[in-house]
Order: sequence, then structure tokens, then C-alpha cells
Amino acid sequence: MNELTIRKFRKILRHFEWELDTQTTSCGCCGVTLPQCHALMALEEEEGVSLNELAGKLRLDTSTTSRIVDGLVKLKLVERIIPPENRRAVSLTMTEQGRQVSKNIHQTNDSYFGEVLGELTEKELDEFMITFEKVAKGMEKVNELDRNEKRIIF
Repeated sequence: MNELTIRKFRKILRHFEWELDTQTTSCGCCGVTLPQCHALMALEEEEGVSLNELAGKLRLDTSTTSRIVDGLVKLKLVERIIPPENRRAVSLTMTEQGRQVSKNIHQTNDSYFGEVLGELTEKELDEFMITFEKVAKGMEKVNELDRNEKRIIF
């Protein structure tokens, strides 16, 4: 691939990141930080996970995830449950307030991205979704290689 194409992609990506950050900051996360938002979305998909399992889902280390969860617990959006059958284990569950925040996040973002994606035809949307997923998976693959090889890419 030629350098001009890569630079054009990076410029578009910076623009996308800027717009996404603006949307997320203004209303996308409904009063919680972006990492807290990601944690809520992960817990919504699968509640009752351990801290280590949540860290794996978020692709973060356990100590960072613990700090995120601490903030969500203080906000009364998540609670730590100790199962009676294994008092050493702790499972994370959203509170009713956490579920409401999660619902608000979905409503806000669904509305926003519905408008954004509404500019595309059905065919363009299908093609975009396939391509966008390929790019995300490609990034994941390269990032995993970089982590395994301890390479740093700028």
C-alpha cells in the first residue's frame, strides 16, 4: 500500500476520533467516563463476571479495571457480590441505577449514530460495516502481535 493512501487514512481517522471524542464527551457516556462506559457495556453483555474476566473483556490490566470498577461502585452503578458458595470470589453486577445509565447510553448513542449512518444507503451501510469490522480486526491482530513482541509503534 502506498504512503499517500496510508496518510489519507490516518487523516480521516484523526477526524473520526475528534468527532467521536466530541460526541462522547458531550453526551455519549451520560455522565460517566469513557472507560466506565465501556465497563458498563461489557457488564450489560455478561453480568456476574469477575474482575479478571472484565479486565479481559476490556483488554486492560486488572489494576486499571479495578480502579474503573471502584468508580462505578462509588457512583452506585455497580456492586460487588460475594457468592455464598465461594467467599473468595467476587462477581460484578450492575445496580438498577447502573442499568438505567446503560439504557440512557444506548438511547443517546443509538439516536446519534442512527442520524450519522442514516446518510448512507443500505448498500453503502452494508459495505461500510464489513470494511469497518475488517479494519478493527486488522488493528486488533497487529496490536496483539505488538504486545506479544513487545514492539512499540508510533
